[in-house]
Amino acid sequence: MLLNKLKRFIKSKTEKIIIQSTIEDIRPLYKGKEPFRALMYYIFNSMFNRTPDLNLKEVRKRQLEYVMRIGSGVASYNLVSISWITNKVVGDIKNFILKDRGHIFETVIRLYDHKWNLKEVTTYCGNILLEAEGTGKKITKAMDPTRHRAAQILTKVSDFLKQEKKRQSRQGTKVDNQNISIKTICENIKEFDKYVNKQHLSIEATKESIWAHCREMLNLNNILNGWIDYLKAFLNFNQYVMLHKGGITYLKETLKIETLQTELSNSDIWSFKSASKAPILMSKGIKSFKDKIKEYTDVIPFKLLGSTYKQPDFTKTSGDYHDRTPKHIEDKLNAIYDNKATYEDAHERLRIFELIVKQNGFWKKFYKAKEDLFEKHSKDKALKIDNLKHCTIESESFGMACARACYDLIMKTCDDRSSDMLIRNTVMKFTEKLAEVLEEVCEDKTLFVESSMEKRFDRVILPAYLSILNDKSTTLSKKELRKIHLGELDSVFFGDVKETKFEYINPLKEAYNKPEVKQMDFDKVVNSAKESNIDLGQKIQTDGYTEENTFLQIKGHNRSSNQGNHTIDNVEYWIWFAKENQKLVNHHKDYLVENDMLEVIVDAKKLTKIFK
Repeated sequence: MLLNKLKRFIKSKTEKIIIQSTIEDIRPLYKGKEPFRALMYYIFNSMFNRTPDLNLKEVRKRQLEYVMRIGSGVASYNLVSISWITNKVVGDIKNFILKDRGHIFETVIRLYDHKWNLKEVTTYCGNILLEAEGTGKKITKAMDPTRHRAAQILTKVSDFLKQEKKRQSRQGTKVDNQNISIKTICENIKEFDKYVNKQHLSIEATKESIWAHCREMLNLNNILNGWIDYLKAFLNFNQYVMLHKGGITYLKETLKIETLQTELSNSDIWSFKSASKAPILMSKGIKSFKDKIKEYTDVIPFKLLGSTYKQPDFTKTSGDYHDRTPKHIEDKLNAIYDNKATYEDAHERLRIFELIVKQNGFWKKFYKAKEDLFEKHSKDKALKIDNLKHCTIESESFGMACARACYDLIMKTCDDRSSDMLIRNTVMKFTEKLAEVLEEVCEDKTLFVESSMEKRFDRVILPAYLSILNDKSTTLSKKELRKIHLGELDSVFFGDVKETKFEYINPLKEAYNKPEVKQMDFDKVVNSAKESNIDLGQKIQTDGYTEENTFLQIKGHNRSSNQGNHTIDNVEYWIWFAKENQKLVNHHKDYLVENDMLEVIVDAKKLTKIFK
């Protein structure tokens, strides 16, 4: 029995042992990343090994295709390395820690009974069957016994999956709801079961310190995959925490690091799932990590989070954004533990950073201003233009510094939980001031010196930050209010929508009369409000023009309905308006067609699509 062998090893003086075992024997002992509780001599996945994110199709494909290769005998589990941690300070670890193979163990052990989508499993089985069969001459046993055997096993699996599809269809289960487990396949295809569950594998158990465990994990991964600096720093951060008493409990239960990672993976902002619709701030930085590593979503957020703990005073962070070594990143991550950050606090800080990034309209305006300045000054070949060139909000370093500036301004303004409105207002003011400062340092040529992120911070970002911080005025002008609310619509709805002008039917006129067609222009909302036909509405007429009490509306709407009041916010209003306008257009469709006013019909559909 495997458990007894592991117990005997720990009680012996032997430092390392090789044990022959099978997945079938390991399954009862493997507990993944569960809390240790009172268990002893069991096998747990290392904190450093990421749990596969099954929400991602490419992850499911990678895992299930690997299972098909193992089950058909063309791949193996390889050596399974586990550590018994010997550090006395880490007193709560009385179990073995898996160094590698975490993803496949999660799949064939923890998810052995998991119900996978039958259609996907069939597809992935077909992919590996095609690999085994090839596209040329039929593979015989004499030509290649391994491929021949694999093709036979996978053909049986494929046939079984087809039968299972028919069976579930007869029971009335829709194709998208049909599922199958690895366990079910193993129970029905004995050859597949042999290689998944009963084939011998070697377990290498070693008594070693946290330090040695981490070095070995780095070697296992870095030599083969060439780990980037962040992954090395993250490994060292985990080691740093685990060397403190209660460190694992802190990571699992206080910080809930895996929960934070899952939340970031599910975020449309940090996951960069749709590059064409992704916000511009730090976009090149996020994409760079996406191209290098599989689990990339927490890299920039955790760097930002760590920076807020490492140095709370933004004015002293000039050198914190260009990470030149893993140690530079590690110091920021370690600060999360040193300040005993809780999940609740970390989650809230990351929420604010995400909302800062989401204010895409304001960041794009700065991007355009910077591009105009670069085009103007790059014509002078005598100037050292690199600092201006690299004032790019899309980059990791400059973008992170801008995000951190906004974060600190927000935290100095609010007492507790920051509102979405406050965040929009802060980003709007900061990006405007950033563009002003950039223009000033270009005109006086103080930016055109030797290039470095520190100089860009000191001469562009910091002056903009200090200007906003020292601005004592709290009353927003109507123009600023229009700009804030338009920025919200831009970040929520417009994205890559280029059109700004739309014809609509005046909702203030009774539907039984012939329609009054008007045109709105979102491009004129800020600087030419009257011409835009979009005005500042007040939720409560007597509460004045404040950010919380105003929203953008069709001109005149407040004064003509609801006793002058609207209990609705900016986003909800435009969703409502698009639906109401579509109803009016449908009601007057014959009139519009007869009078050659087809543009109103077309624009109604566009508005409904935009404001959905």
